[in-house]
Amino acid sequence: DSPPELTVEEAKQIKPPPVEGLAARAGRGTVRLSWTPVGPYGQATYTVYRWQGEDPPEEIAQTEASLISDRVRPGTYHYMVTVVDALGVESVDSKTLTVLVR
Repeated sequence: DSPPELTVEEAKQIKPPPVEGLAARAGRGTVRLSWTPVGPYGQATYTVYRWQGEDPPEEIAQTEASLISDRVRPGTYHYMVTVVDALGVESVDSKTLTVLVR
């Protein structure tokens, strides 16, 4: 017997794995973020969030690439990335990365 097939609704209950390998390089007024791609290019969209202090995370980018550049003022910033699969299901959050921009 073959296993039963999932319906689209059942498949939407399965979250993609979190983004891994989140790394940052701070420059003068910019932060370059990169992460390990999840599957082939174009199969997923990444949502990048940034916040400072106790502020709630704010969505700053949606991209199919596994890197972005963020223009910021000097300060301490927190970033996390999620992946959205072909069904529009968003993963759990990546680990939070804290970056000091001078």
